[in-house]
Amino acid sequence: MIAGIYRNKFARRGFVAEVASDGQDGLRKIGQWKPDVVLLDLMMPKIDGLSLLRTIRSDSATRELPVIVFSNSFSKSTAEEARKLGATRLLSKSETRPNQLLEVVIELLGAATSEESVAGERNDRAACMGTALKIAKEMRPLLIEFFAHDQASLLVTL
Repeated sequence: MIAGIYRNKFARRGFVAEVASDGQDGLRKIGQWKPDVVLLDLMMPKIDGLSLLRTIRSDSATRELPVIVFSNSFSKSTAEEARKLGATRLLSKSETRPNQLLEVVIELLGAATSEESVAGERNDRAACMGTALKIAKEMRPLLIEFFAHDQASLLVTL
């Protein structure tokens, strides 16, 4: 349920997110989907988070993949092990708000991604405004005609 909330949060900001049901499913999805960043819980069925992180770092195709360990299962030794295995960041679920997590992901993906996102939003707005202006220009003569005649009779014929 919580993973779904985060997936929706990321989707609203333009990200595509996948959720894995367990560590084995996560490993399969990483191999097939090739994500830009992984949010990794330590407590998962089938393959635990530290084992999955070890596997990610041992594969040349995923060795440099940013991995945010995002869990509530932090003991001092677990956190140290995650760092040694190459976790990019360690975040506590209970202490990190969704917007903070989103900011960390954007930061890890780099300023270029954020700039592209902002540029994309500007382009979307510009395209929308262009379409709105075109529609307004097309409607102008129709509205002039509408208001020049008896409005009630035109509404009946429409």
